[in-house]
Amino acid sequence: LRNNDLDANNFFNNAKGIPIPIYKQNDYGFSAGGPVYIPKIYHGRDKTFFFTAYEAFRNRAGATGASATIPSPEMLQGDFSKWVDNAGKLIPIYDPTTQVKNADGTFTRTQFPGNKIPSARFDPLSVAALKTFTTSGILTPNNGGVPGTAAYVQNNYLINNGTQISPNTKFSVKGDHIFNEKHRISGYYGYNRQRQLPGADGPSTLPGYYSNYNDLRRFSDVVRFSWDWTLSPTKLNHFYAGGNNWRENHDPPQATGVSGIHWKDKVCLANVPDCDQNLLNVNFNSNGYTGWGGTANNGSENTIYSYNDDFTWVKGAHTIKFGGMYQLGHYNGLGRQCIAGCVGFSFKQTGLPGDTNFTTAGGNPFASFLLG
Repeated sequence: LRNNDLDANNFFNNAKGIPIPIYKQNDYGFSAGGPVYIPKIYHGRDKTFFFTAYEAFRNRAGATGASATIPSPEMLQGDFSKWVDNAGKLIPIYDPTTQVKNADGTFTRTQFPGNKIPSARFDPLSVAALKTFTTSGILTPNNGGVPGTAAYVQNNYLINNGTQISPNTKFSVKGDHIFNEKHRISGYYGYNRQRQLPGADGPSTLPGYYSNYNDLRRFSDVVRFSWDWTLSPTKLNHFYAGGNNWRENHDPPQATGVSGIHWKDKVCLANVPDCDQNLLNVNFNSNGYTGWGGTANNGSENTIYSYNDDFTWVKGAHTIKFGGMYQLGHYNGLGRQCIAGCVGFSFKQTGLPGDTNFTTAGGNPFASFLLG
C-alpha cells in the first residue's frame, strides 16, 4: 500500500503552491497449492496436484505540476510582439516569402512588421486545425508570467490536473497428474492484463483536444503442456508444447473509436490514408512547445507456438539424446500512428535562412504553423 497522504511534497511544487500530487498504489494477491481433493469424489494425494497464484496491481497517479510551453492568446491571432528571450528582447519573426539571395551567397528575409503575421497569410489548413483544437477551449498561460517577459512565453503552462490509472491483473494455474510409473503430464495457463488509462478528470497532459496522451492495453495469454513417458528404466521421452498470444494497443482520446467524433469534415490533411480516424497530430519541433493531439491507433499482435520432443536413452556408459522442435512466430505491427496525418514545424521556417541556432536565427514554430 502506498498513498499520497503519507508523502511529502517536492520542492518545486511547494515553490509553485501546488499540492501533493495524487498517488495511490495497491498491490495484493494470493497463492495456493496442494493435492486436488474433492470430498467423496476424488483424492489426488500422490497423483494430482495444483498451484495457483493471483496478483492485482492498482495505481492512480495525478499531475505533478510539470510545465509545458503553449502559444500565448495573442499568438493565435498572429501577434508575436511579446515573443521575447530571457533578457526581454524581442525575437523577430521573418516572412519566408521575402527570402532573397545576397551577393555573397547568403540569404536574408524581411521581418514581419510589428512582429505580427496578417491573418490573411494564415494557411487554410492551419486555420481549420486551430479552429478544431480551440473548440475544446483556448489555452492561456497559468504560471503567473508577465507579458513581455520570457516566463510569459516559455514554460508558461503548469499541468496541475489529470490522472492516470494503471491496473494490472495476473492469474496463473498449474496442474500435474501422475497416471502411473510410466506417464505423467503437466499443464499451465497464465493470464496477464495491463492497462494505462486516463482518470475521470482526463490525463495529466494539456487538456481537451490538445492532449498528446496515448492509452495502453497489453494482454498476454500463455499456455504450456508437457508429457513425460518413461518407456523403461533407461529410456525417457519428454514432449512439451506451449504458446503465447500477446497483444498491445494504443489509442489517443481524440481517436474516432474513443471520442465518437468524425474528423474528416473538421480538418483533413491531403493525401493521408484516412483523416476520419483521428484528429491531425501537430508537433512543434523546437523551443519547447508541447505537441497537440495524440498519435492515432497503433500497437502490435504477436503469437508464438512451439512443439518439442526430446528422447533420452542411457546405454551402458553412454547417454544418447536426440529430438526436434517446431516453432511458429507471428508479428503484426499496427503502424497507424499517422493515419490521419502528422505534421511538424520549427523556428527555422520563420527564422533567418541557413541559421540553425535559435538564439540568433529568431523565428517561432507556432508562427511557422500559422503560415503552413
